[in-house]
Amino acid sequence: MIRQLETATPSVLFIQSWLQLGGAENLVIELALELAGRGHRVAIACTYVDDSFLDKDPARVRLLRPWRWISRLSRRSRLGFLLLGCPALIVVVLAHARAYNVINPHNFPSFWAAAIASILFEKPVVWHFNEPAPGPRVFLRVDRALVEQATSLTVLDERSKARVRKLFRRDAVVIHPGVDIAFWSQADDASVPQLQDLRGRSILLAVGKLHRQKNQAVLVRALDMLKTEIRDLTLVLTGDGPERSRLEQLIQDRSLGDRVIFTGMLSSRALRALYRQALLVCFPALDQTWGLTPFEALARTLRHWAPRRSIPRPGHVPGPPSRPGTSDRRRTGE
Repeated sequence: MIRQLETATPSVLFIQSWLQLGGAENLVIELALELAGRGHRVAIACTYVDDSFLDKDPARVRLLRPWRWISRLSRRSRLGFLLLGCPALIVVVLAHARAYNVINPHNFPSFWAAAIASILFEKPVVWHFNEPAPGPRVFLRVDRALVEQATSLTVLDERSKARVRKLFRRDAVVIHPGVDIAFWSQADDASVPQLQDLRGRSILLAVGKLHRQKNQAVLVRALDMLKTEIRDLTLVLTGDGPERSRLEQLIQDRSLGDRVIFTGMLSSRALRALYRQALLVCFPALDQTWGLTPFEALARTLRHWAPRRSIPRPGHVPGPPSRPGTSDRRRTGE
């Protein structure tokens, strides 16, 4: 029997695999900061924190991590994360779960830790799916066995809701992430050193992790087709990721090395400047949940392009915006 909430401002324990650059991580930090600002006691349990990319300091949020050597190993090695980080995260959650009213897990192995805490301590669990996917068959079986411990399931869009229903035979609540319109529409832009020589040129911009799911390769092929039509056209790719080497090879094969720039990680202020400078902001992902890039571009009143199935249906709008002044973060995208 799950206990009912006993306080007007319940305390919340978030569980995230790690805190580093990424849309899912930013979602947790933004939500935790918002709740803390409204008087809730909040904490985030994770295996490690990558301070080199998190330029938003969650000072009002308690961070719960395993022993330092486990955090370091989890950060440096995926195998270390799986063999030591995951069990350690479960232990951390169980050690602190009693002190919180609600548990909100995000991503593997957070769901497992939350389910065990729910069984032991009768805590309500709001299980959040960023991008539900079948994953390894054995993991899916465990997820299906534990999902019944969740009081509620939440997702970012209707597409994810349908996936959750198919995978787990349960309905989820759609909660769209917000866009800080006040921040993205500001004009006091930071400079982007590697783009100083591009002023006045036509820029195709793609914001997001360099991943096959994001489909940046189609922009390289588009650039190859348009290079004679628009002689100053340049493709700018922000962020980093496992797809970079494949993209670099594609760029080399098509002799486009002088027309493509990889910026790496950018602060949100630098990204805001880049949005303003771009001719066209592109969001070519074909298998993506609620992406924020098109909405950030719209806040800058820019032209943008995205496949129809990668953005919300007409009539859908983002949820409440983030707190003003809390959006200066480094980005790879969502």
